[in-house]
Amino acid sequence: MFFSGWAHIFGARPESKYFNAGMPRSKKITVVSITDNQQVMLLAALIKSIEDNLGKDTMLDIWIVDEELKIENIQKIECSIDPFITRLHWKKTRDIIPPGAATRSDSSTWPLDMYMLFFIPAFIPPGIEKVIFLDTGIINCKDLVELWQTDLGDNIIAAAQDQTIKTFDNPLCRINNYSVTDFPRNTKYFNSDVLLINVLKWRDDHVNRKALDLILNNKNLSADSGQNALNIVLTGKWMQLNPAWNHFATNDYQDCYNIHFGDRKPIYKTYNNNPGYSILFYHYLNRTAWKYTRPMGELRRYIRTIGDALYKSPRSRLGK
Repeated sequence: MFFSGWAHIFGARPESKYFNAGMPRSKKITVVSITDNQQVMLLAALIKSIEDNLGKDTMLDIWIVDEELKIENIQKIECSIDPFITRLHWKKTRDIIPPGAATRSDSSTWPLDMYMLFFIPAFIPPGIEKVIFLDTGIINCKDLVELWQTDLGDNIIAAAQDQTIKTFDNPLCRINNYSVTDFPRNTKYFNSDVLLINVLKWRDDHVNRKALDLILNNKNLSADSGQNALNIVLTGKWMQLNPAWNHFATNDYQDCYNIHFGDRKPIYKTYNNNPGYSILFYHYLNRTAWKYTRPMGELRRYIRTIGDALYKSPRSRLGK
């Protein structure tokens, strides 16, 4: 389904760098994303979508945490951005964990970005008080300045309530795997793939240490254990965003601000969510160094996953 509300997107600046050269940009937003060789083309499409929707007076400062990206993928990202809008900062995952921080040793089966999200405020330079975290499986549809200007008040983060796991008592949540019993069953549960983070308050409240301790001390965890840990640690310390900022691709909604692709991204033939969202994704991807990429089948996906695992340096594995 194609939404007529997106007509302005497809009719937008064709190659924005030709229209922005020399234009002063007095404002700046800071975005963080985490990627590997499997997800890097998703990141390219995400950045391009942000550039297209960003106000003409705003720069995009994006910090990319990469898990042993191949040189050619780094070069592709650098060739894909509009240098008049976007400035890139690269951080290796192996350099993110602060000295002395304990991590589990069986990291081979754990998503590395689960840990990296905890430590984002640890590498953000002084002077930057907040950041927007976006998962690579996001396509932006609205100027991020509006999210950036959200008043967090005394809250540490702003996030949207998860559209599947709405409260702690949802069986998919598995909060009971933690030694936590003092939360009401109807406590709201947020999705951690789109966050506005006050990095100063995050540091002062030691969110990274508290979340990591929860994971280290509770072995029966779900696949979303990092998200669960953050929900526990940040209960009562987060404000709820308009759900349009984290709209799941499994639903049809015309006025979404960010589209969130779940397990099956549009780069896979097995993608079975809203086809209009896939069209929008390829609209952006085809304006990057990954243009003309076609969805891959399951066999190719498995081969790529195995190849990427073999490529990664042993130093990138936490606890090794």
